[in-house]
Amino acid sequence: ILLYQVKGEPAALDPTRMVASTAQSAEEHGIDMDQAVAGLVAKLKENPDNAEGWALLGRAYQSMGKFAESRDALKKAWELMPDNHDLTVEYAQALALSKEGRRIDGESRKLIEDVLKADPDHQRALWLLGISDYQSADYNAAITAWNRLLPALPPGSDIAESVRAQISDAQQLGGTVASTKPSSLGMRTASELPLTVVLDDSMGMMPSMKLSMFPNVVIGARISKSGNATAQAGDLQIVTGAIDVNRKEPLDLVIDSVVP
Repeated sequence: ILLYQVKGEPAALDPTRMVASTAQSAEEHGIDMDQAVAGLVAKLKENPDNAEGWALLGRAYQSMGKFAESRDALKKAWELMPDNHDLTVEYAQALALSKEGRRIDGESRKLIEDVLKADPDHQRALWLLGISDYQSADYNAAITAWNRLLPALPPGSDIAESVRAQISDAQQLGGTVASTKPSSLGMRTASELPLTVVLDDSMGMMPSMKLSMFPNVVIGARISKSGNATAQAGDLQIVTGAIDVNRKEPLDLVIDSVVP
């Protein structure tokens, strides 16, 4: 019951909080997790095709800090239900937690990206994508992922404040490129250049994140070979230094450098 409850909580976006919450709840209710897990393992031996059972076992192991066992159990659940987005993201998270350094890269990153292709608003996938970008020091990409997540979270909730804190931290570490609405500044083909764009407060992705709130901004333009908004090796780009947000004079950007 405790494991089912935790799965649906906003705090489950944060793997550390999820583990602590489950362990604390078990202790408060006088539940012996080892005994509960042993019982679940026995039932799965009798019914190895029970995907939800394997998923519960994976969450139980994760709550106990047994990340390798969690990964293996969630892999079995995922193999039984590969089209379940929630389960795919859980397995991707378990893969990362089981590795040294807890990095979300390689297969775990690909699984998350595949989920977001099918479900662009998947909350935990966006959270973990941002963490992956943050771990790779791609702070602008992390900010973009977390800004996509924020509108779906309950205003004023602990998890929303946690996401805002992460965005602020990423900005302080170098993520200073302002995000804009795709409808205002979406992908345009290179053949449409040169292009004139006016930046103002109406282009913020969130009402609480306006350009005028910041004294300086960094402006960039990129030609992406892949069509992906995240910078990739071989893309052409230009990124300015800090510019006064109150500047009125036109700014000419020449895309003249290659992303290493």
